[in-house]
Amino acid sequence: MGFEDIDQLTMFADYRVPQVMAHLGVLHYSHELTAEFAARELWENGCESEVVLRAFSIHGCELIAAEAQRLMNDGDGAAGHGANAVDVDIFLWTLRRQKAKEIEAAGVPFHRVRCIYY
Repeated sequence: MGFEDIDQLTMFADYRVPQVMAHLGVLHYSHELTAEFAARELWENGCESEVVLRAFSIHGCELIAAEAQRLMNDGDGAAGHGANAVDVDIFLWTLRRQKAKEIEAAGVPFHRVRCIYY
């Protein structure tokens, strides 16, 4: 059994994927937001900043997936190669784990929020 419509899902907008996206230059934080992260402020679940960060993370992931799809299809001329947001999410989450020391050493912050959705 498999998912026939997995491409309809989007990324799982946790707190580490936006962090690695910022490390890679996909997301850019304002000075105010960076200071908030550095102060380790705890956001209220569902606050505007959290919703906006999740939305930009999802949008960035969708753009990466679309570009990966384009490159795969243009690369060998064969249609049907799949790249979706779930693939990108798993790749970015795994990359964050592999490069954790590098990302932490670079001081790339992440948001904090207590909720049941991560």
